[in-house]
Amino acid sequence: MVKPIVFACLVTAFVSGATAQTAPDWSGDTLLWSDPSVTRSQNNAWLICPDANGNDDLYVNLGPYAYNTPAGCGDQTIHAYTGSTATA
Repeated sequence: MVKPIVFACLVTAFVSGATAQTAPDWSGDTLLWSDPSVTRSQNNAWLICPDANGNDDLYVNLGPYAYNTPAGCGDQTIHAYTGSTATA
């Protein structure tokens, strides 16, 4: 049984036409998210958490990276990958 996850985060949904103040951005090869009305300690901190069907969902992590991470979730930073072969 998967229990609902309650923590400081935002569910993500990337859509075309996002406003400039809430659109994802890049710093080098790192994916960022910020909003002038939201304080974050690290703009490139994300959480990957399983949903009830076992799929991994992406959340904006509003808490500190790698601190009090909800059970079952993983702290992540997201980077662009330009290689010809995927690696782990």
